[in-house]
Amino acid sequence: MVFAQKRTVTLDDARAMVELSPTERIESIGARFAGAAANATRIISLYEHFLSITASPESALVARFLDRDQRRPLMREASELGDAMYELIQGLGGDNKLYRLLVV
Repeated sequence: MVFAQKRTVTLDDARAMVELSPTERIESIGARFAGAAANATRIISLYEHFLSITASPESALVARFLDRDQRRPLMREASELGDAMYELIQGLGGDNKLYRLLVV
């Protein structure tokens, strides 16, 4: 976002970004860019669902992923969240390599 506006990112810009929680970062993007609002809301919902699943004890989480019937929907949901994040970043940065680094 900052890069799109300033064509650079200062240390202070980066510091301000990392001080926000992941959901605050997404909400900020949705609030600042009207075209990203719906996708930001979708990402928050998917991320909250992801957190509710991963908050399980590790043994329960591993058991869910070992169960083929449970693993498939979980992997589909993970892919949906990743795709939504990619779409958001792609919408903001296009083919800019700096935005690609953010995905990693």
